[in-house]
Amino acid sequence: MSQVLPGLKNKLILAFHNVLSMTDELTAAGFSPILEAQFIREWQLLARNTYLTANLYSLKLLLNLLENLTERFPQWQALYCCYAGRLAFIKGDYVMANDYAELQLALTQTDDDYVGMVRALLDQADLHLNLLSLAKSLSVTKSKDVNWQTITEIILLNALSLSEAQNLPLQQIQVLNRLGRFFLTNLELEKSRPYLEQAANLLEDSKQWWARDENLQAELKIEEALNHHWIGVYWLTAREWAEAETALRSSLGLSYRNRNVLATIETQFRLGSLYQLLNQNDSALICFDGALATCEQLQHLPSLLKAYYYKGLALHNLGFTKESLPLARRAVELGLQTEQVVWLAEAFYNLGQIYYSRKEFNLAQICHLRVIELYPPHDRHPQWIELLLKTGDYFLNIADQPESWEEGLKCYRYILALVEINQRLEYLAPTLGKMARAFTKLKGLDGLDDASRCYRLQLRLAGDLDSTALPTRTAVAMRVE
Repeated sequence: MSQVLPGLKNKLILAFHNVLSMTDELTAAGFSPILEAQFIREWQLLARNTYLTANLYSLKLLLNLLENLTERFPQWQALYCCYAGRLAFIKGDYVMANDYAELQLALTQTDDDYVGMVRALLDQADLHLNLLSLAKSLSVTKSKDVNWQTITEIILLNALSLSEAQNLPLQQIQVLNRLGRFFLTNLELEKSRPYLEQAANLLEDSKQWWARDENLQAELKIEEALNHHWIGVYWLTAREWAEAETALRSSLGLSYRNRNVLATIETQFRLGSLYQLLNQNDSALICFDGALATCEQLQHLPSLLKAYYYKGLALHNLGFTKESLPLARRAVELGLQTEQVVWLAEAFYNLGQIYYSRKEFNLAQICHLRVIELYPPHDRHPQWIELLLKTGDYFLNIADQPESWEEGLKCYRYILALVEINQRLEYLAPTLGKMARAFTKLKGLDGLDDASRCYRLQLRLAGDLDSTALPTRTAVAMRVE
């Protein structure tokens, strides 16, 4: 991680040796509350730094040290579960991460450790939020018929109530940031913004309260970077590009200075995506290059998948089709390996587009068909809407292939259900127009009645004229090619 974390290596080595020395003293000493408090404080600081920098080997060594001491000091078991769960998550073992979070919560409830309870609830929520953002099946418990969005919201609201009742300002900020993120993940912008603004206000106040406490200041800086990140995502989702760029660039600088590797990667993805939307593909490529270099060192496969996907997409947009092909293929391989279904589908779509640019039409067709095959009809993730819309357009624009037009119509039908579930009504009118076009291409004059119904509803939604006054065939004739 030397490129990302300059000057940190020697500090971590020195801190690790200090903790090792204190472990020997603690083992040899009798009852010594001062030494115990000093040891666990130093251990926590080092564990947090190794976690933020994704130094998995060092974190595992620290956990081994603490595990050997938990029989003598059982009050440290919850802290051990906290960081063991975080290590499991980075390694991609989501079931074990969830098990540790549940055990951590049980231990802190037994000890009436309110700070620990909120930390355990936040670890559970972070697990669910990350899996929701990865669009990965949340089968970390035995039941698949669980509304994970509802459970995540309940966990976070419980954590907020507990942090407010116990007057824990830092924990309130942590929970508010995650509530803002949760509603952003569900694309509920109006619910998200108040939580993010409240967190930002508490952060500003807290800088004065804890100016002399280095540990709390470090935690606040981490939350400040996350707050700027999610405010940036809010503006990105609201299509306010200047505000989004300002917030994301601020978050990137803070995360880099805080040496928060995973947060830096995620912000680079978001900032690069913003530059792509603005057709600033050179700037996007710089962001994705940086993210990929870090991900390759870290070998965090979910992030690595997105890094290959985004860089391949940026190169393809710049016209470097040959260079983008191996990156797109690698993204597909990682999608198959990590079982992130919607990201695997995104990777297949991108690979199909590259094959199409190379005039390898059979391979392009196979990749786009895989997108439709991968869509599970029960999946509510809103990321599918735009992906299926792009895929449907690809099939509908193929000349003289009615079977391809059928595939396009299938995509649009899936979108209608997703639009209703996710309340993304802005996609309804365009999708109905595309369906009408598909009906007329497939059936000719026999498809006019179906197409007419689509156009009538589209016109009514658009509000551009009173579609009920139009004869059926006239409404269709306005748009039939």
